[in-house]
Amino acid sequence: MTGGTRNRRQVGKLALGIDIGSKDTKIVVAEQSAQQVDILGAASLSIPSDWVVNGQIVQPKAFAKVVATELASMDHRPTSAVISIPSALATLRWITLPIMDPAERREAARFKVKRHLPFPVEDAYIDTSEPIPTGDGSTGQSLVIAVRREVIDSRAVAIEYAGLQPVGAELEALEKVLVD
Repeated sequence: MTGGTRNRRQVGKLALGIDIGSKDTKIVVAEQSAQQVDILGAASLSIPSDWVVNGQIVQPKAFAKVVATELASMDHRPTSAVISIPSALATLRWITLPIMDPAERREAARFKVKRHLPFPVEDAYIDTSEPIPTGDGSTGQSLVIAVRREVIDSRAVAIEYAGLQPVGAELEALEKVLVD
């Protein structure tokens, strides 16, 4: 630890979140230390509308250059990032599955949801929530999330071009608009 006031406290773990939209991208750098999270940097970047098509980044090198330039101007630079996936690009479905370990649960979910997907199950990343036990506790309700591989892969490639390691993809929070 060097310089300024940063050497007076223990440095926590840096986190970088990148929310990629079709017209703009939001970047947040945060640090968790002890029981608090500090926002160390944030930016909103406008991007040309033809760089992201149907959720897929089709100009990954150009996109990466914009992100890398913005990150270079920040004082704190994480080496890895979590990317967002718009909820509109995901298929979500509640299903009943036996209580099992996460890898087995994902495989069982792939089999059960393939008829509900608007794309082939082979073209999707599938994940499930921890099951909510039902009945005698041998089965549970799990939320299955399926996203086309090309959406996630294109975002991961763009992040790698920006010099970052993608460590996760998170579904955006679902927004509900209330009408009076």
